Order: sequence, then C-alpha cells, then structure tokens
Amino acid sequence: MSKLVHNQDLPNQPPLWRRHFDALAKQSTLTFPMHAVVGERLLERLDGLNFAPKRVLDVGCGLGHHALALHQRFPQAQIIAMDWSQAMAHKAAKKRGWWRRRFEVVVGDGAHPPIQPHSVDLVFANFVLAYTDEADALLKGLRGVLKPSGLLLLSGLGPDTLARERELLGVEHHRWFDVQQLGSLLTAGGFNEPVLDTDWVRLSYEKTSVLENDLDQIGLWPGPEALAQQQTLRDGVSQAIESDTQKAWSSTWECMYASAFAPDEGQTIKADQGTLASIPIDQIGIRRR
Repeated sequence: MSKLVHNQDLPNQPPLWRRHFDALAKQSTLTFPMHAVVGERLLERLDGLNFAPKRVLDVGCGLGHHALALHQRFPQAQIIAMDWSQAMAHKAAKKRGWWRRRFEVVVGDGAHPPIQPHSVDLVFANFVLAYTDEADALLKGLRGVLKPSGLLLLSGLGPDTLARERELLGVEHHRWFDVQQLGSLLTAGGFNEPVLDTDWVRLSYEKTSVLENDLDQIGLWPGPEALAQQQTLRDGVSQAIESDTQKAWSSTWECMYASAFAPDEGQTIKADQGTLASIPIDQIGIRRR
C-alpha cells in the first residue's frame, strides 16, 4: 500500500465542501439518502460486465457503504476508499474490519488523487460531480490513476435537480451538467466509449425539517449565507404544504450516470500540453553502445 499511495498535503484552508463534511461527520446519525440511492444504481452498471478488477478506487467514499459493496462484489480485489474529508475517511475506516481488512482508506482529492498513476482498474466516483466546480480537472485526475482500458463509473446531478427549491431561493445550477455536456467532458478528457443515462427520483416531504436535514447532509447550501436561504426555503415549503390538500412537498432529483474507459496503450489523447500517447515500457527500445 505504501508504494501505491503517496502523501498529499491538503491546503491549509480547506475548501467549503471539505469543511462542511468534516463538521457533518461529528453527528451521530448520518444517512445520506440520495447518495445511497444513486450509488446503488451506479453499482448496477457493473451487472453483466465480464470484469474482474484487481484494484478499485472509491472516490468520495463518505461513510464507506459503497466500499463495502465493492468488496462484496469483488472480494479478491484491493479496495481503496478515498475521501477529501479526513473526518469522513475516519468514519469509513471503522467499517473496514480489523482482521483481513475489507478495504483501505486514504484522504485525497479526486482532481489530484494520492494514488500512483495507471494503477487502478476501476474508479467508482459516486456523486462527486455534484461538488466540483472544475469537472475537467476532476476527470483528468481520475483518468490519470486508471490503467489503460480501466473503467470509470461516475454519477452526479442534472439541471432539473431541486427545481422548485431553486426557484424559491433563486439558486442556479452552475455545477450540474446535462448528459450532452458530460459526454463532451468525458470525450475531451480522453475517455473512450462513454455511456450516459439519466433518471429522476422524486421524494415527498410532509415536514419541512426533514427536507432541510436532507439538504444539510448533502451540503447543497453550506456557508454563511445558508441561514437566510434556509429560512426562505422553510417559509416557502411550509406554506406550500399547508395549502396543499396532499400535505406533502415533492422534490425532484435528476440523477446522472456515466461509464467510460481509459485510453488503450498507445492511443493518443488530447491534454492541455498537446497530444499525448502512452507507450508500454517493454516497447521502448534501449540504445546500447
């Protein structure tokens, strides 16, 4: 493990999301319902594939539930659970077991994972697109750790997500892509054969407090301005529930899923520096005197 993982110095001032999940990890009960639903559906993309990875990286592992599911699906593989929140990684580590650990845990950022390049057969990145402002950098980082022809499984949120709530708050979806945009990003990032699909999950809430709790856990509006926004949301949802004969508030989540393969050995790909190609080391000639 020491040769595979290298130390990564995280910034002294952690990003907003990292601070949010560090604080959230201190709570005794965490569920992350949308993360769980989307993660299970992302795992289903492996059904029917003749695929036996030797090493799997779970990016944004959270509480470690999907790292366990990946271990159960691939018991012979080495599973590495990674999260950018040290507190969340600590929570996940409690689920790995003490004897014959079911997975290892590291702290790192998907855009700059502390994993040796081209060492992973499968990258499982559930919900990470919902938290990045630099999707191209994220995809570049994930592609870098994949072996040639390695598989990426990725999920995030689409632009229809929380449309009613965003209308109340005047919040834009600047980090949420439609399938065409995500497909273009994957292709530009050097991935092959991207397959994308979308589904919609609708959740009904009879209490505003339950909706607030879900949004707080998912980290949709963390930050100093959140209190004013949450009060606006609270008032609007409560009024709608009171006036609705069904006594419920319906939230829509557009969930996006993508699978794509890393470039084959020798295949040229485009990068910021120009066109690159990977060449197997045994094909590099040595000039002898």
